Amino acid sequence: MGGSSSDAEGREENPPEHHREVAADLLGEGVLQHLDQRHHGRDRTDEGGLYSHFDSKEALWNAAYERAVEIWREIVFKGVRKVSDPLDRIAKTIENDLRDYCCGEVFEGGCFFFNMLVELSGQSPAMSGRIVEGFMQFADLLASWLEEAKSEGKLKPGVRIKEVADLIVTSINGAAALYVATRDRRFPRASERQLNAYIQTLRV
Repeated sequence: MGGSSSDAEGREENPPEHHREVAADLLGEGVLQHLDQRHHGRDRTDEGGLYSHFDSKEALWNAAYERAVEIWREIVFKGVRKVSDPLDRIAKTIENDLRDYCCGEVFEGGCFFFNMLVELSGQSPAMSGRIVEGFMQFADLLASWLEEAKSEGKLKPGVRIKEVADLIVTSINGAAALYVATRDRRFPRASERQLNAYIQTLRV
């Protein structure tokens, strides 16, 4: 990516909190636009811009991704831990994700994770793989709550827990994709209602 060893040392001295601030700036201004500029040699490193704080495009993207995850967690899990019933907890998480994150215009261009996954697939397996891993971790959390419901005797016998969790994550992402394309809230609203209705059918 260019730059002397002294430049690299200067970057390494930046504290993590400073990286978080830069990542927040990137999210606000549009990460994809900045990555495209850097790819085409139009970055602002020599101007003391955002890129001067990172050793590579991947490091820059990772900082933005980590900050985006923090913001997503703050929104999606707001009030969730207070819900004692695991099935209601899942319903609350779905509501937060689709209403407050997906339709909340949190990031420029809509859903940061879905947009980045589409953009990076086939270009950067490492970065797109990290996004997919994040989706799978979300599914694993939902599955753990379904297991909790099962252990409490609240789940019907024979429920394929992992498949249900994957279905929820897939449905949320599908609704997000259609919302980003159309800005029509009927897609996330319909997904929220139908997912929650389906979850209640799993209850004993």
